[in-house]
Amino acid sequence: MSKFRTCLIIPTFNNVSTIGGVVEEARKYISSIIVVDDGSWDGSARILARKPVITVTHRRNLGKGAAILSGLQAARRYHFDFAITMDGDAQHRAQELEKFLEVISRLSSPVLVLGVRDLERIEHVTWRTRWGLFWANVLLYLSTGKWVPDSQCGMRAYPVVETLSLGARGRRFDFESEVLLLAIRRGIPLFHLPVEVDYPPSFRRISHYRPFWDSVRILLLHFRYWLGRG
Repeated sequence: MSKFRTCLIIPTFNNVSTIGGVVEEARKYISSIIVVDDGSWDGSARILARKPVITVTHRRNLGKGAAILSGLQAARRYHFDFAITMDGDAQHRAQELEKFLEVISRLSSPVLVLGVRDLERIEHVTWRTRWGLFWANVLLYLSTGKWVPDSQCGMRAYPVVETLSLGARGRRFDFESEVLLLAIRRGIPLFHLPVEVDYPPSFRRISHYRPFWDSVRILLLHFRYWLGRG
């Protein structure tokens, strides 16, 4: 039995076709779930109202990083020690939660647990996704001197208080890179956990990642720290 209280955070934006199923599958493995509705207008709120979850609602879309932060703040209010994150688009397999919970049960101190995907073995992963991940990893290495094999996987376990204390400023997809940069500099240990994910064909997948603009945000994030303005 873990001494750490753990919840699940699901940031979601216009995932009406998947969010209900994601919640139901996740409940097989974890009972405390916080869903952050990041300004959805597609009817997701009606589905969430019927689910036994804590719902945090943004009145307008603020970005994935902002949604995770809101979830972490809610987790702190409810006195959770760790928060696992998984996306609302069903790409993350709920059964992988067992791996995270098992790792957390063996911890004696705060650790950032990172899901690591093997993109070479996953169907329907575009070359842009692979190339973008490679350069995000390279930039993080240049900023920290530490190689992280998957700096962009959205399935992670955050130590709640320690992550909030980092003061990450990114509010969109740059948040996940910035948290890693700050955690490494702060000396928070990282644990790499292989995870399986499902990517549907691009014409069926709802993704809010914008390859150009979100890559620019990640690049500017590292420039800011290189210039000492983090």
